[in-house]
Amino acid sequence: MKIPSNLSLDTQVLLLQSNLISHTNGELEALVNLTELDFSQNNFSTVEAVGLRSMNHLTTLHLEENQITELPDFCLKNLSNLQELYINHNRINSISAQRLEVFTTC
Repeated sequence: MKIPSNLSLDTQVLLLQSNLISHTNGELEALVNLTELDFSQNNFSTVEAVGLRSMNHLTTLHLEENQITELPDFCLKNLSNLQELYINHNRINSISAQRLEVFTTC
């Protein structure tokens, strides 16, 4: 399934769980007011595939029950306001301190 293309630019909460989404193609970049994003129960295999580059207002991110295997160094660095990260029930083997730097610098 694809992300809807007619989302309002004022969208603050976007719930797209259980939609078989495996990557985004920049559809979320215009949603600068987004504070909560739920991509749980989809098919993401990497955090990069979510497309989190311009989401500096995001406070809550749900990525549980995907196929994510690793958290690359600084993969959450653009999420300066992130307060809650739900990433349980993935295939992650380990997480280093550098990977979660966004939480220690807030």
